[in-house]
Parts: sequence; C-alpha cells; structure tokens
Amino acid sequence: VLCLAVLFSTLSGLTVFAQTQDVSNETSYSNETFLDRVRSDFDLVWSDEFNGDTLDTTKWKFDGQLTRRNSEIQIYADSMEDGNLQFDGQSAIIVPKIESRVSQDGRKYKYTSAEISTQGKQSWKYGYFEIRAKQACGKNIVPAIWLLGYDHTSGTCDWPYSGEIDIMERLNSDKATESTLHHTTYGNRGN
Repeated sequence: VLCLAVLFSTLSGLTVFAQTQDVSNETSYSNETFLDRVRSDFDLVWSDEFNGDTLDTTKWKFDGQLTRRNSEIQIYADSMEDGNLQFDGQSAIIVPKIESRVSQDGRKYKYTSAEISTQGKQSWKYGYFEIRAKQACGKNIVPAIWLLGYDHTSGTCDWPYSGEIDIMERLNSDKATESTLHHTTYGNRGN
C-alpha cells in the first residue's frame, strides 16, 4: 500500500486509476494497449486538478512541519501561510524562497520550500497514476514525485524497509531524470 508525495515546481493534475484486486498474475499486454486497458479496466478513484486557490486538505497535507532531512539546505513549510505553495487557478506551484527560518530543532536555515503528501489522507495498493507536471531546474533543486510505503508513512516501519518508488527525480542540475526503487537489498543504503 503506497502514499504519494510531491516535491516539484508546478503540478497541474494528478489522477489515480485503481482496481480492487491483484492483477499481477494476468497476461501481459503490449505498451500499445496498456493505456487503453487501464482506462477501460480501472476505475477513477482519486484526482486533483489543482484548479482552486488553495490546497485541498481532504486530499493533501503539508509534509514539512519546518523539518529538514537528507542533509538538504532548506526546510519545508508547514502551511499555505508560508507562501511556498501557490495556486494560479490551474496549477499548484511550489515556490522556494530565500528567507531565514528556524527549524523545530532550533537550527537556522536560509531557504524554504514546500512538499505535499497524501500521507494519512489516501493510499493505494494497485493502480495507475497519470501526472501532469513541470520540473524546476537549477543548482541545488531536486524536483521529485514518489511513492512511500504506507508502513513508513504511518510510522510503523523505517525507510527503506517500507520501500519507496521514485516515479521521477531530477538531482541538482543534472539533465537526466531518474526513476528508482529503494529497498533493503543493499542494507541501509536502500537502493
């Protein structure tokens, strides 16, 4: 069971199609017919077109709480009032800022950003995701969309033991976009 998290520049839509049963033992289909099959065999179970003027808190939560992780140089905002997540009527726009803030553990930071997540709001076991988004690029910017195991997001299992699927991640100013599965095969490294 997975929850979705987004650390991105502009997100204009996210749709989840799902089946309520395991389909892993079914016959494989070619790439040419996969989208047609998904749209006919799966039901729309969740979507957000980001066409309002604020975050839909029945679907998303801020994943920041003014915390820092992964040796990042910024901390993440914990509400709309911080101004790091803005809406233009058709997109959610994550806006990094140069501003002095103090984290929950008392450390001082010069940068803030935003991260949103479905943690505690929605999770999926089987499904297909359609995502419309634009990547930010530049030095020290890491736009990403990923899925974390529900065990991790509920606090019952530490990363990487709960698993993680990086749907899309662009590291720093690299021109390449990566997709990664994180697991426990290589011990604590988790890749």
